[in-house]
Amino acid sequence: FKPELDGEPISRTDLGEVARWEKDAGRRQRTSKVFESLEQVLHTKVLSLIEKRNKAAKDLGYKSFPHLAFSLNELDLDKIIKQLEYLLENGTKSYKAVLDEYRDRPEMTPDDLLSSDLAFMFENYLGNLPNELFPKDKLIEALKIEYKSVGIDIDKLPIETVIQDIPAGGFCFTFDPGKDTRILANPRDGQMWYQVLFHEFGHAVHGSTAKGDGRYLVALSDPGFFWEGIAVLFEKLAMRDHFLTKYVGNPKQIERFRHGAKARLAYRIRRLSLAGLFEYSLYLEPASYEKLQKRLADTARKYLLVEPANDPPTFTHDIFHITHPCYIQNYVLAEMMAYQILGASVAKGTDPWTHDFADRVVQNLLVPGGLVKWSDKIEGFTGKPMGPDAMLKNLK
Repeated sequence: FKPELDGEPISRTDLGEVARWEKDAGRRQRTSKVFESLEQVLHTKVLSLIEKRNKAAKDLGYKSFPHLAFSLNELDLDKIIKQLEYLLENGTKSYKAVLDEYRDRPEMTPDDLLSSDLAFMFENYLGNLPNELFPKDKLIEALKIEYKSVGIDIDKLPIETVIQDIPAGGFCFTFDPGKDTRILANPRDGQMWYQVLFHEFGHAVHGSTAKGDGRYLVALSDPGFFWEGIAVLFEKLAMRDHFLTKYVGNPKQIERFRHGAKARLAYRIRRLSLAGLFEYSLYLEPASYEKLQKRLADTARKYLLVEPANDPPTFTHDIFHITHPCYIQNYVLAEMMAYQILGASVAKGTDPWTHDFADRVVQNLLVPGGLVKWSDKIEGFTGKPMGPDAMLKNLK
């Protein structure tokens, strides 16, 4: 399958760029229909896959596949569902305020805003930085310099980067811990793409320093959300003043960008949380494809507070339902984890990004791998169990 938009071939990367930057609302809306033909081929097969996963989990004594998946990651499904619902309810007031302010613009009418407009709104209305300030051909060089500023020499780690169009911002694969880690990405200009690659290289640093022989990866590996938490932590390097001031000369522009970044993160947390809750419902409350489409549309209306751009919406083409089931919540938990780690360092009166801080992260959180339970590592590093407080404090 090769995506097309308005009769022209388009990469998955550029499709996302249209959603973020295209000024024509009609063209943005049409991005939501690009995968309709693929959906027609996939939806029966994907729902069958979901049914088989559920059956296999029940045969092993679990209530459902999500219960099995969460158990293997040392997580409690019911607790995570409550946390995601809490985040959605807790953020409704501030999220609605941003939407209302945008709708109050003279050129808008109350019914203008669709789900396909949200990425554009959060990127363009809330103080993002010009893409041309962050050229993609300078990205890897800038990344290596920034990592080295905290004592991590990327050139001395076994990391290979491959540019490839993929259905995500980037992928990182550790084939042999400490010996062979590879990154797939297809970046464009822009600060967001710098964050994406800083994130993937966070995975790569994790995979290159985790202790253990590759043959024992299962025994030594951290849970998925812990890997994402480390990646998000290193992604924050691209938000430092030390980094941003190299590219942006106006301090007020950086301040406005930071303010907008909080709103963009709040939207991301909201979007991921509702996606996770909907995914779990596929297993916990099976239904026909048409009823699931309606459920997704109703869930989006409830939490995004806008009409779906494509009604009925498509969902089975999403790569996560096929290759990474019950993984989406990891990105929410990752933000919690990263902000708690950074917050603990700030609370002690230290600069979060020093050589000493980065070394403590590597030695205490990465090197032990799964030999030390993730919860013990987080509590040992931050002084308390992992929770949403530090993240929510940052979003205020």
